Amino acid sequence: QMTAPVKETYILAIEIMNYDTRMKPSDALRLAETKTLGLDRFVTIDKELLENKQLQNEFNVKIALPG
Repeated sequence: QMTAPVKETYILAIEIMNYDTRMKPSDALRLAETKTLGLDRFVTIDKELLENKQLQNEFNVKIALPG
């Protein structure tokens, strides 16, 4: 079942964009959804996100390749 992001997701997305001003809003929202859903892994092929260890540490999420 798909649902719309909750208010906390949008708040966290703004925090993520403030932390990393190069972050695209769509990426920040997806990453925030990962956290507000209680998940600890965000899967992407985006090289910039994969290499952003500071972001991973700050928001306690593993950014990984599919597979």
